[in-house]
Amino acid sequence: MRERGRSRNFGTHLSAIVGEAALLTPEQLTGCEDTHLTDLGEVRVTDGTAKAYLLMQKAAERDGVTMAIASGFRSFEAQASIFNRKARGELALRDSSHNIIATPIAEPRALLKTILIWSALPGASRHHWGTDIDLFDPCHIEHGQLELVQSEFDAGGPCHELACWLEKNARDFGFYRPYRSPTNGVQPEPWHYSYKRESDQCLANFEIKHLRDAITKANVELSATIESELDKIFEHYVLNVDKTW
Repeated sequence: MRERGRSRNFGTHLSAIVGEAALLTPEQLTGCEDTHLTDLGEVRVTDGTAKAYLLMQKAAERDGVTMAIASGFRSFEAQASIFNRKARGELALRDSSHNIIATPIAEPRALLKTILIWSALPGASRHHWGTDIDLFDPCHIEHGQLELVQSEFDAGGPCHELACWLEKNARDFGFYRPYRSPTNGVQPEPWHYSYKRESDQCLANFEIKHLRDAITKANVELSATIESELDKIFEHYVLNVDKTW
């Protein structure tokens, strides 16, 4: 196995994949349209994200590390399904330590806050943009068994080797972790990587009115509570991400 230092060919790689990143429409930013995406196996991402990921994947393979994408683009409809099922008690809720919460939460604001620990508000997920991907090691855990929890990426976990490689090398291919710090709205996610050049542009052009319009037109549980809390949600869960490498 080769020494896993930082890639020395980043300049060459970057020049091969950097082009003009298209400005996304409000419908694309909120996951209501997917016309900005390209197919990458069973997932969809932006063209720039796809090219950068494939270069990164090949570099990892040369170092004896395998990676695959567990999740790429997620539509507004798909995110709403997750959110609504959690709000109705059909999917398990978890606390910040990823422990299942056994007691139902009746108070709307408390329920909303608990859902948002791990699941984005429909329209507010970075996965809508096609620039963000969840990664795992398919040689050590099957996709169907994957839970995307911290223990899978800690020492002894099936994705630990991949996590270490990504920490050293993902930056060289333009990827970074937007959910690294525990002070972010979303809990730290060592599996979530973002193609920074394009996602930074998406974040800069994403406005709260885009989110409000998308939610207003849809059937989303806890809508009255969401409307009353939307300014806080946008500030804490959309804008409050790590922005540096």
